[in-house]
Amino acid sequence: MTEPAPHPITARSGQFGKVALVGSALNSAQWVLNKACTAGATLLLAHWLTPTEFGIAGQANALVQFLTLAVPFALGDVLVAYAARSPTPPVMADSLTRTIAVLNGFVLLVSIPICVTVYHDMPSGWLAALMGVYGLRPLMESLQVPALSRLRLQLRYRAIAGIDGTSQFAGTGCSLVMAAAGLGAASLAVPMVLVGMTRAWWYRRIAPSQNTARTHDPSETRALTKDMVPVSTAQYLHKLASSVELLVLGIVGGAFQTGLMAFSTLLAVQANTVIAHQLGVVLQPIFGKMADDADRQAQSLVRTQRALGLVCVPIALAQAAFAEPAFRVLFAERYQPAVPVFQVLSLVQAFLFAIGPTMACLRAQRRFMAFLVWQVIELALGGTACWVAAESWGAVGAAAGHGVVWCLSMPVLVWLAIRGRSRHAWITACGVFLMPLLMFVPLFVVAMQGSRWMGSHLSHGDAWSVGLLLPATLVLSLLIAAVVNADLKAIFKSILQRIRTNVSRSGA
Repeated sequence: MTEPAPHPITARSGQFGKVALVGSALNSAQWVLNKACTAGATLLLAHWLTPTEFGIAGQANALVQFLTLAVPFALGDVLVAYAARSPTPPVMADSLTRTIAVLNGFVLLVSIPICVTVYHDMPSGWLAALMGVYGLRPLMESLQVPALSRLRLQLRYRAIAGIDGTSQFAGTGCSLVMAAAGLGAASLAVPMVLVGMTRAWWYRRIAPSQNTARTHDPSETRALTKDMVPVSTAQYLHKLASSVELLVLGIVGGAFQTGLMAFSTLLAVQANTVIAHQLGVVLQPIFGKMADDADRQAQSLVRTQRALGLVCVPIALAQAAFAEPAFRVLFAERYQPAVPVFQVLSLVQAFLFAIGPTMACLRAQRRFMAFLVWQVIELALGGTACWVAAESWGAVGAAAGHGVVWCLSMPVLVWLAIRGRSRHAWITACGVFLMPLLMFVPLFVVAMQGSRWMGSHLSHGDAWSVGLLLPATLVLSLLIAAVVNADLKAIFKSILQRIRTNVSRSGA
């Protein structure tokens, strides 16, 4: 895990878009394997747990996100942006993370009794206990931040991928063991804390602080604090926006509707988590090294988003198109009401893939306030639409109400990042989403009709649909993507070459 740090990427290389995509592929390789394990684990968890238990755990997690006022990883983004303009890292990062942890812990402790009272439809004992467990996650994240920031700045994605992959795999196994032992909703919460603890220890071991010989400079604290306030606020609001459906449903929908939302979200966001979020982690340090060339920074963002859309949009459409036969094959009857919720959330993922890279670009530009204003408006509109729709249509309404706002606001976010740096910025921002939708919606409409025909006319038609038609359609969509996008073609070619090399070596 201690490979030497690579040479920094310079702005003269002209390969930032390719580097970002290749870096994302490397950093996401372990996520692909682990999310495949997570998908398999979810099938078993659904066998052992009920939607209500998913709802209790999801509600506790959403409340902890709401109460985590100072987002630990926001400091990491500030440290990465700070390094773009300062040759020496700040020395007070560890003390700041401890301060953040203490603040979050205090707020959580005094808020648990209030939350139990407000969310009275939830089992109070379980809700309070799980909030206490989930409340340890921000502490673990605070301990990760300084060392993880150093690894990101060194572009040591192999080390990050190895740590994240190993710890997540162990956490998935722990969750299964606990669920099989009959520990209910705790099997969803405790492993997440253990994963955070493992990562914190491991990051700090391979990337220890090297600032002990330097003295504390008050100007560093002022500079970091100035950036930390808006970026942490924006990140907090983003986390709140990502969990607002659960917060609303816990009040107006009850534990079962909350469980349908929590379970559907767990499944629907996996692909975006694998690709788009990891790409954001890769991109911010690269964008930071391009800070002196804003035009090329915007061009690289658009180039990356176009390639990303050609992968993420087909996956999102596939999830929505094949949800009905997949749920019938894989899940018990008690989870069938989650199908329309899952479909709506999947369609929203066809827009949300862009959020990670765009946030990374805005942070690298140190335009924290622009993202903050956008997130305030998005949350106000999305939260209102979610509440109104949830009162009438439960989990489906909550997903659709907020989903419409997400879909309308994402082109605005991309436009903010490239405004003034790209010709016809508004048309370019909308094209990032419209081009893959126009390309792939007809394909998946045909595939969905074929799936319904197979389910009606063939013995075990649902199984054939999920096992044969779904992967065939996805492979076809990726082939189309490789034909129309040179970056994806190069990445797919590289992956295939590595597979051939590994097979030949094993054969020899």
